Amino acid sequence: MTLFIELNRLKTSRSLVNIIFFCSCLIFSNKLQSIIFIDIDEFDFRNAVQKSGLRICEFDTVGQKYNKISYYNFPPTSKRKPTGDLLVNYYGLNIDYNGNVRFSSFLENTIVRTKGTIEGEKNGVYIKKDDEDKNIAYKSLSILSGADLKNTLNRFEKGQYGKNDINISFLNYPSWSGQYVTLGQISQDDQENNNERKIIGELATRMAFFSYGYLDSVVTR
Repeated sequence: MTLFIELNRLKTSRSLVNIIFFCSCLIFSNKLQSIIFIDIDEFDFRNAVQKSGLRICEFDTVGQKYNKISYYNFPPTSKRKPTGDLLVNYYGLNIDYNGNVRFSSFLENTIVRTKGTIEGEKNGVYIKKDDEDKNIAYKSLSILSGADLKNTLNRFEKGQYGKNDINISFLNYPSWSGQYVTLGQISQDDQENNNERKIIGELATRMAFFSYGYLDSVVTR
């Protein structure tokens, strides 16, 4: 059965987001449970101080908040791009510098989405591509009705994940020493910073929808 939901009001840090959501598949679990959603993608800031690498977001789907957002800043030229694993045993995941993921656990209460590949012993783990051609691996999801989903997403009150108390850090290769920044300091260029804030807001919406069983979504403004 397909389900079409339109949520007319969902506030991000700066703008009103209208979500038109098309659901073509549901995966069922017994109860609402805390799920950590890990999203891995590239970032590339060029307009002010050049920074590029991997952005790794950790999102609590029940608390409806980012636990942390980490920007791993790689060397400025592709020829100097490091090889091997960036993170080892991160929620049971090994993540390399290209965003490829290998998992050794059964992904209990964890979802991972990445621009790279995902490999591991499946053992009940589902792996699929989403509408942005990103790979997603998960084992179980908590299913909400349309009404319950809307009530849950209404926790995205103005500024909830737009506040400056989100744990955002820039970590620089090779020592991975870095600094904490606010949402207004992600890029030193205003336009890049606004675009990145928008990505973070829409990504939170996407992760919330997916974790509650709605596997195919389109976010529109």
